[in-house]
Amino acid sequence: MFKISDNLWFKMVSYNLAVVGLFAKQMQSFEHPAVDSSRTEIVPHSIGDNGKICVGVNLYDDSGNLLFEDQEVDSNSSLPGMLVNIDLSGRLGIENAYIKEEYSGQRIGTGFISDLMETARKFGFESVSLVADKDTGAKTYWTEKHGFVSVDGSLRLEKRF
Repeated sequence: MFKISDNLWFKMVSYNLAVVGLFAKQMQSFEHPAVDSSRTEIVPHSIGDNGKICVGVNLYDDSGNLLFEDQEVDSNSSLPGMLVNIDLSGRLGIENAYIKEEYSGQRIGTGFISDLMETARKFGFESVSLVADKDTGAKTYWTEKHGFVSVDGSLRLEKRF
């Protein structure tokens, strides 16, 4: 079994953090009439054994209201409303993208994800994946409107560049 040395793992994570910084800069500059980008927060969530970095994203309106809705896992924990995995193997993963109902239909999520996709393409990433919610019609939307394909018939969708 291949084991990554501590030094190599540290270098991988350091490089990944630099790439995350570039993505964070893009995410913080997202422009939409309903979003106050000066309030955008990029929150570290986890670092995987392979150096993959996961961040939560908080977008707010001019009044300081959070636009994304956290998803309850159980009575003790929840997932951020927007969770992004940045993996230097060339994949960007969007695990959660739950816009609060009162902001739905304003293309906030679509615009944000489109900006992430463009940034990933610009940085030479091979693909972007996301998990579509089964109750909202998101799978149909992302496959028909944005060219994503279902991975193994599941709700995990992928778009290759």
